[in-house]
This record gives sequence, structure tokens and C-alpha cells, in this order.
Amino acid sequence: MSDCRENEVEVWGVGVGNLPLMMIGKKAKASKEAILYIASLEGFIGVHPHYPYGTVCLFDTKNHAKGAKNLMKAKGIETGKEIGKFYVDKRYVEDD
Repeated sequence: MSDCRENEVEVWGVGVGNLPLMMIGKKAKASKEAILYIASLEGFIGVHPHYPYGTVCLFDTKNHAKGAKNLMKAKGIETGKEIGKFYVDKRYVEDD
């Protein structure tokens, strides 16, 4: 049985460090490159900031999240240990 409500969809998240919204300096370039790379990964939906603990990168399937986690690690992007299930409002992830 799903915990998903009628207006929600199940997504899968991978934790990464805090992704700064305002980027300045050398760290900014690396952060911007990481953000653009993560956004290019298959199944990417968006992010959920959870400051100060980090950011959850959301993907449409568990397999896409697993693949993304492995690709991020291979690129040197630190990730959390687990992949988590989340529920988000359908209007944020489904096309009209």
C-alpha cells in the first residue's frame, strides 16, 4: 500500500551538500558545474533544499536515482549513503 495521496506522486531522492543559490568566487564555478551536471542526469526532477543539512536531488524513479548517485560519485560530488522515497504534489512533476 502506498503512502501517496491522490494529488501526489512518488519520487526518489539523493542527498548532496548544500547547493548555494548565490554563487561567488572559485567555489561558485565548481558548484555551478555540479548543479548543471546533476540537472542533466536522466530522470532529474528538481531539488529540495534542506539547509543546513544539504540538498535532496529528486528523480522520477528509484533506478534513475541509483544511477545518478553513482554518476555523481564518479564526478567527485559527495552524496549521502541512502536513496529516499518522497512524495510531491503532481503539479510540480507532471506535464499538463
